[in-house]
Amino acid sequence: MVGGRVHEPPYEGVLGLLDWAKELWPYVNGKALMSGVRLLELDSVDMLDIVHYFFEEDNTYSTPEGVESRSKLRTLLYGKLYNKEYKFPYTSSETGYNYSTDIGEPELAPHGNSSDIEDALPKPDKGPTKPFVPTTDSNSDSPLPFGKLVDPPAENWGRW
Repeated sequence: MVGGRVHEPPYEGVLGLLDWAKELWPYVNGKALMSGVRLLELDSVDMLDIVHYFFEEDNTYSTPEGVESRSKLRTLLYGKLYNKEYKFPYTSSETGYNYSTDIGEPELAPHGNSSDIEDALPKPDKGPTKPFVPTTDSNSDSPLPFGKLVDPPAENWGRW
């Protein structure tokens, strides 16, 4: 372990991340600036770590609509504002949602139909319903407001 680093990242992965960052530089640099970081002032290893973090964060979606919306917005912005083609547009397929990049095609929806997924999920326990337990009576004027059933509040520890 030299300089606190375990190993160097693979060459192709580094080039892919840097290509992604270069293509989306207004977004990547703006996000870094909003976080108080000037990417170009960092050493290359720290900059690459931040770009990697931004890449993973940027490629995490909740819904297919979120992927499509971001892609349409960026396609429009990069075309109109920067006069260049957005390199990573959204595409859909029958097996799930993905978009194309030079460093891979992350899957955003599992293959197969939803019943396969539901069959694989754990099922809730169908045991007997537990009986209702009423709340514990309390007396806020007492040093032991819940009697001897529950420890006193921390502010009362010295009084009992």
